[in-house]
Amino acid sequence: MATQIIDDTPKTKGKRSGLGDILKPLNSEYGKVPPGWG
Repeated sequence: MATQIIDDTPKTKGKRSGLGDILKPLNSEYGKVPPGWG
């Protein structure tokens, strides 16, 4: 159980932070976050 939680956490955080870095410049241009991305 602990192994799965430790394994799943970095994956979701990595994907979210990656999406955040990609969406940061987009948010600056659009000024809005499309519903469903947030």
